[in-house]
Amino acid sequence: MKSPQRAVLVLTMLLISGACASQPGSGAVHGRRAVAVACLISGEELRSTSATSLYDALVWIRPTMLRTGLYGELPTVVLDGMATVDASLVLRALQVMEVRSVRRLSPAAARNRYGAIAKSGSVLEVVTRRSSSDEPNESDSGCR
Repeated sequence: MKSPQRAVLVLTMLLISGACASQPGSGAVHGRRAVAVACLISGEELRSTSATSLYDALVWIRPTMLRTGLYGELPTVVLDGMATVDASLVLRALQVMEVRSVRRLSPAAARNRYGAIAKSGSVLEVVTRRSSSDEPNESDSGCR
């Protein structure tokens, strides 16, 4: 009896892992460039949605960027180089038309770049049109 149960379990696990790996936008793509692109959203891509707030656009385009931390908190938002206090409020208040790009940094990359302000683990770097900083480059992603 254990052999058929084991076979069913193995088959179920294979089906589930295959479905997870093939989900579009899940970041389960191979190659460094593909991972970098999955972690970076341009303002043009944000504006291609019908969303008005940055939060709604992220939910629509790439909900994985809003994965919560260990205690259910959103990633820390760094807006034009400045850390913000309330990620939810900032993401809902920012209009899509104001945003040039959004990049999600992994917890390790966030700690390396921002230290203690990356308390929730990952960081969303938001660059607005009024910022004087350069557009992020795909090669320095740090997203995993």
